[in-house]
Order: sequence, then C-alpha cells, then structure tokens
Amino acid sequence: RPEILAEWAGVEPGSRAPAGVSLGVMPIEQTLAEVARFVEKGYRRVKLKIRPGDDVERVRAVREAHPDLMLMADANRGYGVADVGVFRALDEFDLVCVEEPVGGGIEALAAFQALISTPVCVDESIRDARDLDAVLASPNLRNVNLKIGKYGGVLPSLLAYRRCLEAEAQVWLGGMYETGVSKYLHAQFETLPGFTIPGDISETQRYFERDIVIPPVTVRDGDVVLPEGPGLGFEPDFERIGELLIDTIEMRRHGD
Repeated sequence: RPEILAEWAGVEPGSRAPAGVSLGVMPIEQTLAEVARFVEKGYRRVKLKIRPGDDVERVRAVREAHPDLMLMADANRGYGVADVGVFRALDEFDLVCVEEPVGGGIEALAAFQALISTPVCVDESIRDARDLDAVLASPNLRNVNLKIGKYGGVLPSLLAYRRCLEAEAQVWLGGMYETGVSKYLHAQFETLPGFTIPGDISETQRYFERDIVIPPVTVRDGDVVLPEGPGLGFEPDFERIGELLIDTIEMRRHGD
C-alpha cells in the first residue's frame, strides 16, 4: 500500500498514480490514432519509440496534434554521435526526455547530453547500484528510468529512488511486458512524492485478454485505479493461474 511504501521510504504518502503509455514504431497515421485513443482515456504522458529514418516527422506530427501532452522519445541506443542533428531537431518539440539516444554507456550519454538541450534519460546503461551512482555523480545526467524488477525488488528500488531524490535527479518508472502484479507494484511506487513524470503504467488489456490479478489494472480519468485490499491491493486470480500453469515445484523446509 502507498502508506507502507512511504513509511519505508521515509516520505509522506500520496494517493494518485498517473498513467503513461509507451508506443512502438508504427506509421505516422497509426501513431496519431493510437495517441488520440490514449489521450481520450486521460493518459497524461506518451512515449514514442524511434529509430533512424523514423523519428523527427513522427514526433512532429504528434506534437502538432497534442501541443500540451507530456511527450518523450525512446531511441534504445539506436543512434550514434553522428546523428546528433536528429536530436537537435527533436529539441524543438519540448520533450520531457529522450531515452538512451546512443550506445557506449554512461560516459557516452553524458557527453551526448552536452550536445542537445532535451534531457537524456538513462535506462539500459544502469546495470547495478554502481552505475546509478555514476549517473548521479554526472552533472549532465539528471533523468533516470527506474524499473523495480531490474533493480532487484522493492527495497533496492526504494534505495535507488531515495538516492535520485537526494541528487535532485528526475526519476520515473519504466515498464516492460508485465502482468498486473508488477503493474500494481509500479503504480503504488508512483504515489511516492518526487515522481513528477507519469510512468510506463498502462492497462492490463493492452497485453492480456485476462490478467492473473483481480481486479485487472484499469485507468480512470488518467490515473491507475489502485485497489484497496491488503498488500498490493489485488487478489490472485487462481483460476486463471491454473489455466496458464505449465509445471509446479514443491519446496519444503529442511526436516519437514
């Protein structure tokens, strides 16, 4: 629950978890239709995946259609320093950030940040706590994507969150192809103060016909609806888990 996470983190609890969505590479017209669909549902932030040759014009089209939308781009290390002109063109669109524009690790990202005005977000280049410390020690890098599973669970992620706040770096929650178990955990995290950018937290139905949690993750008026049960708030859907079950392993304590 938000109250428990806030107590562990030593901060005041919140109650809202704004929804955000990440959209893959697709034609401009399809991108515009998808963005409009999520904006209609109240989503406050959209991330566009980009790749060489499919970047500036698609971002431009979305920005022109939605001038006030929180918008970011994710390059997944798909470019090199020679492509800096692409990112200087993207500077025009008031993006929240651009994720991992180039490969080469933290030093390369810090050097690239000096060439553009849009904040560079660090994601894949953080592999462990030492990498996070290196990012936060860099005056150029002030934006961090936090994924709870990648960081090793709840407590390591809380420590990373606190380090980002102490370093006055923006931190927001990323996401992958996850069930409602992970999505609800990320949503609970997002209620903590300091998460000013809506994370990659979208509805269950984007990926699954039926999730393994009750209730499924839904968005209302732009916020993830947080269930009010104990723990993370949901109940496991044991019927659905049974339908998906491949194998079981029984573990006992030594001597039982």
